Amino acid sequence: MTKFQKWLRRYLNETGMTNVQCGERFGVNDSLIGHYLRGTRFPTYTTLQKIKKATGVDMNDLFD
Repeated sequence: MTKFQKWLRRYLNETGMTNVQCGERFGVNDSLIGHYLRGTRFPTYTTLQKIKKATGVDMNDLFD
């Protein structure tokens, strides 16, 4: 499991958000959140910027 997957799981658990709510907050389709959690896809740079803006996460916390 990647550092990003771990962070995303923790974020969803701590906020109590669903994949749909998380997708809306990050500006992506909720099915992508599922792909991110399974590790079958990784967010684009643009999406990572949206995640940073929405959550305030340091980009260094998302990568191994």
